[in-house]
Amino acid sequence: MDGANYARKTFASQTLTKDAPNNRSEFDADDITYTALGAGTRQVAGALIYLHVTNDADSPAIAYIDDGGFPIIANGGDVTIQWNGEGILHFG
Repeated sequence: MDGANYARKTFASQTLTKDAPNNRSEFDADDITYTALGAGTRQVAGALIYLHVTNDADSPAIAYIDDGGFPIIANGGDVTIQWNGEGILHFG
């Protein structure tokens, strides 16, 4: 996406829940909405999740999610990334 439509988002309402039956923990947060993404052939191929430390060089990538609704074709309207009901990330 170009600079006019690109914005970093911070997870809101973060939770980490123990899922004992599946022997894992699940990280979840509110869905994320990008407003008025440019129309045309732009595609959102996936979501990059990283831990912001102090700057880009010091902020490691944690995950790249490219399934469950991706790619998303921008049409000039809002685009909401809806996370899986089981959480965004699982830790076993």
